[in-house]
Amino acid sequence: MNDIESEPAQLDTPKELIDACKKGKKSAQSELYQRYKSKLLGIALRYAGSREHAQDILQEAFISILNKCNAYSGSGSFEGWMTRIVINTAISFNRKWEYRRNELPEEHTDWEDYRLPADLQLQEKDLLQLVQKLPAGYRSVFNLYVIEGYTHDEIAEQLDISASTSKTQLMKAKKRLADWLAHREQKDITK
Repeated sequence: MNDIESEPAQLDTPKELIDACKKGKKSAQSELYQRYKSKLLGIALRYAGSREHAQDILQEAFISILNKCNAYSGSGSFEGWMTRIVINTAISFNRKWEYRRNELPEEHTDWEDYRLPADLQLQEKDLLQLVQKLPAGYRSVFNLYVIEGYTHDEIAEQLDISASTSKTQLMKAKKRLADWLAHREQKDITK
């Protein structure tokens, strides 16, 4: 006698995979994890201070994704929906550890825009390592603004800070990255 549940399902399309996950099929949940873990870990790495923290964020995010799978309405990209959960999980993770509370004063008057020299040859992994070295508050604002495209008002609402603090943290993150890159020849900061 063949047990239908024991046979691995052929889930070729994202819709088939999502529908199977909504039904609670373990093989589909495992397939979802295998298909998206690398991409979502990359997003978690941008917000985390270390690979270990990123893996914790990814694990918590996947638990949320699987628990909230039935809430996905089908409008918009499922991958985008999962990305949003990873970002929210990362923000909560950073908030839980209270990294951002002790980093910056509310006001800052020097709004000089720090730009990276155009002649720098930087690999993606090197930039990721530098971003991970930023304090959590800087890192979150940098990612939300530069990578995700949020406005300072939206960031302020998400992180429960003022728009001014968001601007300050972004400016300080850019300055710190520029300083690190300017001195990278003198000292290997990625180690």
